[in-house]
Amino acid sequence: MEDAFSDEWTTLESLLLVSIVSQTSTAINWATISKQLRSHPLFDASRDPTLFGLKRCQQQFEYLVEHKLQYERKKPGIQDTATRLEEKLKDERRKEVEAQIERTAQEIRALKSEVHSIRAGKQDSDITQWFNEQKAAEMKDLQLTAQALQYRKSKLGSGSPPPPDVDAETFAKIEKVLKKLTQLKFSEPFRWPVTPDDLDEDDNYYGIIKNPTDLTSIRIKLQQGLIKSKQDLWRELSLLFDNAFKFNEVG
Repeated sequence: MEDAFSDEWTTLESLLLVSIVSQTSTAINWATISKQLRSHPLFDASRDPTLFGLKRCQQQFEYLVEHKLQYERKKPGIQDTATRLEEKLKDERRKEVEAQIERTAQEIRALKSEVHSIRAGKQDSDITQWFNEQKAAEMKDLQLTAQALQYRKSKLGSGSPPPPDVDAETFAKIEKVLKKLTQLKFSEPFRWPVTPDDLDEDDNYYGIIKNPTDLTSIRIKLQQGLIKSKQDLWRELSLLFDNAFKFNEVG
């Protein structure tokens, strides 16, 4: 439970808490501490107020004492403890602000560079290049879709004659293996070429897979005489499954 308190509080909120405690001259009243914290000018009013009730303030303070001062000799007095915590949290907050300033500076430099590019006309060529790349990608998608539809309309059943330079017995055995593979339930994702309609918008299938293949394409290669032996078939099937592992590993 203790870790939850720390994770839900920012460094600034913890710093405000210990700062209020350290400046309290009377006995600690956590209800008053909670009220002062939530009314502090630097406190984010949009934050969930239930995170900063009196019990949560006390638990957060105890968490900070245990984890920030765990290697230091404990000194009497809660205000003194709060002062030492304040020093540590100020240093942490300073580092956070410096990192934020650096990130902002980098963003400003990037924006200045973009403005300079626009003024110099460089953005025009970048936009043209991007448009051409998008157009080429769309054309590739259309070609792949058309190819897949052509494959799906083609008759690839058994009984097709083997090419002249492929042994008839080897052809028949390979065709039988491919037919059986196609009939297996697990083979459904591998039966046809992957098309844009099969993918999510953010999938980069053809950027990841440079040599796509599928069972239909392999059967076409067999009929075209590009697969002549069991070794050729194994090479194609290995590529098929390697592609599946590669794409799903990246995705």
